[in-house]
Amino acid sequence: MYFASGIVIRPRMHGETLVEIAIFSKGSGSAELKMYQDWNVRQELGQWTIYGRYRVVNKVKRRILRIVKVNRKLTEQLIAANLNQGSTQSISELMSRRIMHRMD
Repeated sequence: MYFASGIVIRPRMHGETLVEIAIFSKGSGSAELKMYQDWNVRQELGQWTIYGRYRVVNKVKRRILRIVKVNRKLTEQLIAANLNQGSTQSISELMSRRIMHRMD
């Protein structure tokens, strides 16, 4: 299970927003940093298009995120949950609604 620890939202040019999420994997009693995701988010017709790739540390292969369109409300819930509750906020429930996908 993956947990998000902190989301940083930075304004970008042309209405883009950079969403940075540090992803941790819940292991045996401790969370180890597995990957760091760097997303570009654009608002399009009331929805968000999330795309990009994540840089993987600890010798894990890089993977590419599919381009997905998500409901704006779900995206805001994902961001708000992490901003308000801080570390070890589970993102698996929100991700289960096909907010984002990984390409293996």
